[in-house]
Amino acid sequence: MDPCHRLCATREIHIQLVFWLRPDRFVFIPYHTTLAAHKIPNGEVEPGSPYVFAGGTSQRDYETFFRAVAALSIRVIVAVPEPQHLRTKTLPSNVEVLSTDHKGFLQLTRGAAVNVIPLTAGPIRSAGQQSFLNAMALGTVTVVTDPDGAGDYIQNWRNGVLLPAGDVDALRTAIKDILEDPELANQIRAKARRARESYATERILNHYVEFLKSKAFTDLKCTEYGTD
Repeated sequence: MDPCHRLCATREIHIQLVFWLRPDRFVFIPYHTTLAAHKIPNGEVEPGSPYVFAGGTSQRDYETFFRAVAALSIRVIVAVPEPQHLRTKTLPSNVEVLSTDHKGFLQLTRGAAVNVIPLTAGPIRSAGQQSFLNAMALGTVTVVTDPDGAGDYIQNWRNGVLLPAGDVDALRTAIKDILEDPELANQIRAKARRARESYATERILNHYVEFLKSKAFTDLKCTEYGTD
């Protein structure tokens, strides 16, 4: 079986328990980047951009993120559709919350010294795949607080960083380690850029088509609640 056609993503495997379905009824085909070729800027990203970036809303844990970055002496930018909801919280003095369009989001992602996807603990589904895969493809060092879900895409401290959800100290330390070690950051960037090809939209959609045409799919019997 192709590695893109393996049984279940690490986190989504638990869905079978909710719906009483057999695990062999699940196939994992990974998510893809949402970067058209013309949207990926030419050249390499200059390291050392003076801000940390986080964005998006699905299952985000900004409370932990704000606590982690509050003690850092670096600018922090957060992009969400409705900034007023986060501005009602007590924001650290180094945090700026704003709204932007897709192009602006990608520009902020690409220019960041560190891109953080702060996810909540315990949900049955994963989130943030578009954000962290796009960030990796753009060559940004990306930290995700969901080892179970993001672990299907990220090799820890190789092409990104995986941390437990809700751990303020671990998140703060990881950000500091990346900012203070340019050589390490550049190594992670170089490996992360491979997501451009590995998780390109066309490549992943072709995996869907290949699977739907395969004997593995055509031989499936309809199964409901664990019974044939």
